[in-house]
Amino acid sequence: MKIKLVFICFLYTFNLLAQWQTVDLSNFSKDAGTSNQRIAIDSNNTIYIAYRHNSFKLNVIRFDGNNWSYLGGPEITSAQVGPHVDIKVNSNNIPYVVYKDNNTPNQKLSVIRYISNTWETVGSSFFTSGIANSPKIAFDNNDVPYVVFEDFVEDRTRLSVMKFNGTAWELVGDRGFSNNAAYTSIVIDKNNHPIVAFASTANGNAGKTSVMKFNGTTWEFVGEEGFATGFSRNHSLSIDSKGTIYVAYHASGTNGGSSNVLKFNGTTWEHLGTPGMGFFATEQELFIDINDIVYLSCTETTKNEIQVRNYHNSSWNLVGNSSLAIGNFSNLVKDTNNNLFVAYSGTSTLDVKKITNVVLSTNTKEINKNEFSIFPNPASNFITISSNITIKNIEIFSTLGKRVLQVTSRELNDNTIDISNFTSGIYLLKINNKQFKKLIIN
Repeated sequence: MKIKLVFICFLYTFNLLAQWQTVDLSNFSKDAGTSNQRIAIDSNNTIYIAYRHNSFKLNVIRFDGNNWSYLGGPEITSAQVGPHVDIKVNSNNIPYVVYKDNNTPNQKLSVIRYISNTWETVGSSFFTSGIANSPKIAFDNNDVPYVVFEDFVEDRTRLSVMKFNGTAWELVGDRGFSNNAAYTSIVIDKNNHPIVAFASTANGNAGKTSVMKFNGTTWEFVGEEGFATGFSRNHSLSIDSKGTIYVAYHASGTNGGSSNVLKFNGTTWEHLGTPGMGFFATEQELFIDINDIVYLSCTETTKNEIQVRNYHNSSWNLVGNSSLAIGNFSNLVKDTNNNLFVAYSGTSTLDVKKITNVVLSTNTKEINKNEFSIFPNPASNFITISSNITIKNIEIFSTLGKRVLQVTSRELNDNTIDISNFTSGIYLLKINNKQFKKLIIN
């Protein structure tokens, strides 16, 4: 085996060779109708998608890694639901879904959860006070669910947030605290404070982005009110492990406008990369993995194609070797095996694709030559690792992102690995989930 310490070139090449793969939805895809489907994942890597069926009733499907199935049967609501639904899974792997019931007076919200093999209502059905649109749901560290929604208050659309106190849904702060607002998103910080992003037309903002946080007593702006340039919509919020807040939004402009991602530095909002990211896009979804790598899925507007990008080396890089497909309303999750799954509306169906994004989904680090070495070099049968750092685990991946070997320190015999059954070619050896070397097996 021959080892070369050529990192930047190899990392880039490895990412280009990764390909998006279709996850077969078989008979479920054609029933999706026209709605903003939402995807979620639990700690066992089970994937859930909530969407509005062609009958305008709610469906949730589940993927166990091999097969899709209905969760609780098809059409789990008796009445029609609105086009905007949302699904999240709590720390006990219980999925919650929020939706608007189109058949109730004033079109109010309900939340249901799947527990003991059945769907049950969380609190009371139709718990909101009036017309409620575009709900999103999130959990705090104690698994308390929060819902943000567009609330029709005093003849205008404002934001309200409610949480479930174990018995009933209650307001978080004032009802309609945001004045005129739309296109909202919600996250909960490590101190269990809800944070929302939205487009505001109040105070001369003309639809610019604002972010607000509930401080335990009242709602306050995070940074400047209306900090976006021009009219914005389709907001998505996320928080990294350090508590840094990120927001993505679509800003109007040439060719339909562009996506923007900003982070709050404690004082003001600053762009992640160049404003507009260098391409025209909309309908973005923001995602940050456990290693604080920032991902964005969006629709590139000149071709109407779904793309996924991540922020690496101070730029936004295309994940995979191409766009996914023509489509809209993409959103994404990542499992513990570094597989990214993207759900989106295709030309007439619900579609899902995945990719093993091994390199750029982790905290890559150039390895000092003195930290460890691999020999012999080259090799065809065995390699031995000599290290000045503690080796906890080792993984080997093909250039297509397939993991072909995984061992822990307990499974290593004198730090020696048998590679005699590997096909000749280029591989990536990964140590301790973050450090890499290129391998060439003869």
